[in-house]
Amino acid sequence: MKIFLLAGLLAAASLQSVGAQALPAPREITYKSTATGDLQLNLHLPLVAAPGQRPLVVWVHGGSWSRGSKDDLPSSNPHLYSALLQQGYAIASVGYRLSGEARFPAPVQDINDAVNFLHDHGREYGVDGSAVVMAGRSAGGHLASLVGLINGHGTPLFAMPALYKVKGIVSFFGPADLLISEGKRSMSQERLARSPTARMLGDVPADNPALARQASPITYVSRQSAPTLLLHGRKDVQVPLAHSIALQQALKAQGVETDLRIEDDAAHSAKVFDSAAHVPAVVEFVQRHLPGPTQPQPY
Repeated sequence: MKIFLLAGLLAAASLQSVGAQALPAPREITYKSTATGDLQLNLHLPLVAAPGQRPLVVWVHGGSWSRGSKDDLPSSNPHLYSALLQQGYAIASVGYRLSGEARFPAPVQDINDAVNFLHDHGREYGVDGSAVVMAGRSAGGHLASLVGLINGHGTPLFAMPALYKVKGIVSFFGPADLLISEGKRSMSQERLARSPTARMLGDVPADNPALARQASPITYVSRQSAPTLLLHGRKDVQVPLAHSIALQQALKAQGVETDLRIEDDAAHSAKVFDSAAHVPAVVEFVQRHLPGPTQPQPY
């Protein structure tokens, strides 16, 4: 535990100087071609001397499944981004098809294909794609959890075989059960059909519960599920806290290690989740389940 405590302290200290650090530019890599165009990921490599291939965290951006970019990570979660790089981790921020281009399960297929690509080409890029931690925020937390929890089930019909093993999942306020009410019962059917969830699925969840369950991370919880860290605000209106509570309870019922960190006064996407209040705990979680360099060095 001492090494993890030290790493957490180093991560906390790094938050004080993140703005002054000149972090390396990512390498943009095309991992897949689709009917709507090529898909890329950004590979961020740390400036830490370490032998062999770098351990890999896969980041999935948010944006209601309809917007956002693989380029968002350094601005959306700058402290976590810097802390992971300083501890010797590589980060792959994955671009995927948005709901204006394709419906579920397209984004799941894309993210799975991106990690398989890094598994196959890891030596070329200096990363270890055989085992990863999946992480993301909001809609990206949903997709990271979905890909991570599917990983313990072999190959569902909507994904190619995963060549990698998911060692941990980190979800920042991500939807977990698409059938959980989000306070929209008074909305017209027309407005429900235009909701972000309906646009991603291609149908209103309540009208197609089988599809909603297929696209819900909670559906895939089992004894083989990866350890999971959840972070959520009690005042979150866009994605109610009930999502993370339900997922935590399901994981605990299967005996899976899980932790839910709740911020009582935080709404959706609150900056507190990328601060010294939580970043060291996220880094420590990653280190426990995906060990990095034995002697991390600050820049």
